[in-house]
Amino acid sequence: MNRLIIRITALFLLAGSAFAGNAPLTLLPAETTPAYAQYSRRPSTELSKLIYLIDRFKETALQVLYDGYEYTAPEAARYAKNFLAKNYKEGSADSWVKNHCYRTEGGSIIYLKDPAGELRPLQDVLLTELETLQTLPSQK
Repeated sequence: MNRLIIRITALFLLAGSAFAGNAPLTLLPAETTPAYAQYSRRPSTELSKLIYLIDRFKETALQVLYDGYEYTAPEAARYAKNFLAKNYKEGSADSWVKNHCYRTEGGSIIYLKDPAGELRPLQDVLLTELETLQTLPSQK
């Protein structure tokens, strides 16, 4: 699979909780999800936060719009972890999202699309979800 598709799906899965302007997408509370349970068992690192984002949204009905293509959450999840494993070195999850989750290599903005067809820039959604993660209690 080419690097572009891997990046598309990686960016998508690092996503998700706000659409339709400021209206939140209806998702299960983060702390009740298997993704959060897994995150809570891992060492608290920036990489763990990024993995959490992938796990959090891989079972959703969201899609990513990347250079005219739409990718489902399960499709994106497969490639997101691969992209992350190959490209993440160090740094904050926030910086990773800002550097990799806004524009495509061709310069187009990357969007998430909810089941109702509402679009929101991927980077905005991911940064919001990271803020939410910071407010959750640790289960360690």
